Amino acid sequence: MKMITLIYAGLLAIALAQTIHYYPLMPEIMASRYDFGGSPVQWSGKGLFFAIYLGIMILVSLSIILNAIMMGRCPERMMNIANKDFWLAPERKDNTIKDMQNRVAQFGAAGLLFTVGIIQCVILQNLDAVSQEQLNIILMTIIAAFVVYTVTWAIFLIARYRKTKHL
Repeated sequence: MKMITLIYAGLLAIALAQTIHYYPLMPEIMASRYDFGGSPVQWSGKGLFFAIYLGIMILVSLSIILNAIMMGRCPERMMNIANKDFWLAPERKDNTIKDMQNRVAQFGAAGLLFTVGIIQCVILQNLDAVSQEQLNIILMTIIAAFVVYTVTWAIFLIARYRKTKHL
């Protein structure tokens, strides 16, 4: 958990640095939501935009870390994993809980990294720093990377807990 906590702190530091760097460069009123074609459909003040961004990053970080911690204290009847009797047997329970905590925390970190990337796209759009075509490529790359990560993460999670022998 210490490494994951450091990763979360690093992601929060990136979000803070992103905010400190770009805040003075942004227009007072900025596009904050877009349709699928990349056209702005909602606007907000830059202070509100960055406050919500940092607030979400902090709340999500804290909730995922708290969730991972609480997972170790959760009654077995509330846990939903394949082959629960096998994986939560006394000789495997601690390792299973640690593995699940790490997996949830890793997925949360990927989600935060995805958020940082999407916010960077919003910033670039507001600054008119790249062409719409370039922005679309960046955005689609970020989305594709997150989808690939999510599918891979889910496959490994399912594969890990479908087995009934300790690895």
